[in-house]
Amino acid sequence: MINVSIKGFSSIRSRRHFCAILGYGSKVVSKSLVVRALFDQCAEEGVRFGIRVSRKVGGAVHRNLIRRRIRSIVVDALSSSYREGIYLISARPGAALCNFSRLKQDLKYSIKILFSKAQQ
Repeated sequence: MINVSIKGFSSIRSRRHFCAILGYGSKVVSKSLVVRALFDQCAEEGVRFGIRVSRKVGGAVHRNLIRRRIRSIVVDALSSSYREGIYLISARPGAALCNFSRLKQDLKYSIKILFSKAQQ
């Protein structure tokens, strides 16, 4: 797992946050991404992001490309407000075949579903 420093956001750094989001967070699976979010327990710490790209996705060049694309999408989405909490974005093996617009569409869709799940 890579801790990512994203302008305007904090990254997930502690094992406690990773374990909390993997154990108790809501999950949405799309073709290229798995997005997990935990809103209640860590809301006092603001918005935190983590990006996880495993070796199953491809070689180092592909993993870094996908990581940069996801980072860029998160920064672009600053105009829409994120709910306070922690987010873990995991790339699936299909992400290597997706272009930027497809990744952006999948991430926006996943975040929208997570928001609706949290309001219920």
